[in-house]
Amino acid sequence: MAGIQATGIAGQADLAARIARLEAESQVRQLIARYSFDIDDRRVDAVRDLFADDAVLRSAD
Repeated sequence: MAGIQATGIAGQADLAARIARLEAESQVRQLIARYSFDIDDRRVDAVRDLFADDAVLRSAD
């Protein structure tokens, strides 16, 4: 990666933490996109699958 130098254990841990953060951000973006597409397409079952089993979703529709 340009501009990033991982030296020693501390540098590797920092790099691993940064990669983990980027992966988590990517997963959140993907979740938001899936939610948006499913809401637009009125795919209620697909939207429900994005939430925890005990979640409550209320809508005006």
